[in-house]
Amino acid sequence: MIAAAFSADGSVLAVAGEIVITLWDPEMNVLATVIGDSLEPIGSLSFVGKSNIVSTSRGSNPRVSVWSMSKLSITWSYKLHAEAITCAQDGSSFAVLACLPESSEVAEAKETMLQSKDGAILLFKVGDPVPVAFVKNFNLGILLFMASHQSPT
Repeated sequence: MIAAAFSADGSVLAVAGEIVITLWDPEMNVLATVIGDSLEPIGSLSFVGKSNIVSTSRGSNPRVSVWSMSKLSITWSYKLHAEAITCAQDGSSFAVLACLPESSEVAEAKETMLQSKDGAILLFKVGDPVPVAFVKNFNLGILLFMASHQSPT
């Protein structure tokens, strides 16, 4: 087991085991299903809304992926080295704190490597792989949504 997360209502437990996600009924303690596989080992899991899971993976092909529990597969995936992820309480969006790639030529391979310690925050809607917001120049650390407290009018 590498990562685990409960759904908001506690009825589903998602567990990452290397490259697969298993969904469990925690009350009955039984495996409900296995969701496809990822290209790299899964490092973190988080539920977004009632029917989606966001995962991050590292390695040579780091990704942020959104999984559909109803389709049991990846809905979309984004090549990104995620350091932290957090989901909005309403389940419509999530934010990723990511390392920005810094181009450097490797003598023989000539590949782009992720070497930067500078970060960016990307805001995604669950159903769309194109970020709705992007903010640069953040130090890597933690990330969270805060409930807004609006005064009555």
